[in-house]
Amino acid sequence: MIRFLSRAWYGTVAFAAFAAFTSTSFAWPLPKGSVQLTKAEVAKIYSGMTADWDTIRGYHAPDGKYYSHAKDKSWFFEGKWTVRGNTQCISGSWTEVKTGKTGKSGKRDCNTWMRGPDGKMWDLWSQAKDQRNDWSDENLSKLSKGDRGVVKTITELKAKVRG
Repeated sequence: MIRFLSRAWYGTVAFAAFAAFTSTSFAWPLPKGSVQLTKAEVAKIYSGMTADWDTIRGYHAPDGKYYSHAKDKSWFFEGKWTVRGNTQCISGSWTEVKTGKTGKSGKRDCNTWMRGPDGKMWDLWSQAKDQRNDWSDENLSKLSKGDRGVVKTITELKAKVRG
């Protein structure tokens, strides 16, 4: 998971966003008998929700727009979130606040969702090292309803970039 965000990785800010999403979660193999969530169920998980990860805050607007920023306010990200089947992905552009440098998200940045036989929901980040055993059941607890100041913070950061 995310261990650092260096300048060399700004091209993959989306990568960092979901790395932080799973950075403190424990990972396990997916329980036997798990089934895919529907597209509607996955969309409901994210739509209108703010994610409060270890180093990043992200807002999934109901219209499909996605906004995130580093908690240290060193960069922000704007783009979109989409759902295909049981997988949610983000894409867009990042801006480094100090320099104004910008770029596009690089690597595939998605979370695939399943429901275990006990009803517990599990997700797997697309860039997890172990695609069989890095399922997390903790990520729903990182989400809260509404925009919890993410868009406002990005507006403030944009003003700093413009100087």
